[in-house]
Amino acid sequence: MRSEGLNKVFEETAERFYACTYLPIAAFTSDGKFLYGVGLTGELTKTLEDTVYDLAWAQLPTQPLCDRKREGCRKKRGSRCACHHTTLSVPKVGEFAARYLCPGNPALGLFILGPYTTQRSQATAMVTYRPADCVPHLMVLLGRIYKGVREQLRDSDCYSFHVQRAVEYILSNYQGNITLEFLSDYLGINKSYLSTLFKQETGQTFSQFLNSVRVEQSKKHLQEKDTSILDVALTVGFSNQNYYGTIFKRLTGMTPSEYRIAGEV
Repeated sequence: MRSEGLNKVFEETAERFYACTYLPIAAFTSDGKFLYGVGLTGELTKTLEDTVYDLAWAQLPTQPLCDRKREGCRKKRGSRCACHHTTLSVPKVGEFAARYLCPGNPALGLFILGPYTTQRSQATAMVTYRPADCVPHLMVLLGRIYKGVREQLRDSDCYSFHVQRAVEYILSNYQGNITLEFLSDYLGINKSYLSTLFKQETGQTFSQFLNSVRVEQSKKHLQEKDTSILDVALTVGFSNQNYYGTIFKRLTGMTPSEYRIAGEV
């Protein structure tokens, strides 16, 4: 789905969720940039940007959510798997819950819900009471709204069938050795045709798109100080550190080491 199409999905999801729950909700990119919000004051938006986002991002799992086979999660689709969200508390503000915008692609960013309170006695006009066991249900609702909105907008704002499948495969398997030839065989179409179609619809070549996904995914690993740059590169699918560093600087203007240091300031 094109970026403008994805933004429309996130905006419509937030609007519908707020209409159902009257709980403030905001969407952020993986770099912490505010995308869209409903039910927010200016002061709350600033708190989300300055404090809540960083806390939520640090607590959510790095890998695409609920890899059932590798992690042994036996929850069925749509169930309240605990790995699908995180909760946190900000003193003098309230409690918040967060999950990725798209469960299969953490690089897209986060939804953040709140503030709310799980203590009835602490509820105010601005901070509503929500029992702790209500939060997983809210996350299920948010996920279902997101899925429904995406399906509704699929026909008008989505890539063609083959490009959509290619993008989804890349987002789910970027760590592996994905080649254009493999992907064309997987989709059952001609390699040259896929290459042309992919560039026309995404504005990027297959390699450019794959590298951009890998670089975005690597940013969170770079926050882990004990992980070497080489290990970060290998974890997200790059075959060597030098090539990873070249691509990272081309896309971000910084080397991986510079990005890591900047994040510590």
